[in-house]
Amino acid sequence: MEKAHHLYQRLHALPMSRDAYGLIHMDLHPWNFFYHDGEIVPFDFDDCLYSWFIADIATALYYITHIRRYFRNPKIGLTI
Repeated sequence: MEKAHHLYQRLHALPMSRDAYGLIHMDLHPWNFFYHDGEIVPFDFDDCLYSWFIADIATALYYITHIRRYFRNPKIGLTI
């Protein structure tokens, strides 16, 4: 509990300025966006919430690492 409390305090000490905090998608993975004319166009906004913008980047990176493992699975037969 002490570690959780310490982490909670550190998170809530992060800046919440307009440049760092606001409404985010929070579920940004390849099945929730299109790539069109050089831009990422997200859709499926049912998980939106207010948080730090970096959370959207972290979520996308998380999915990228797992998707690569999924498509390397020999049972599926695809490689990316």
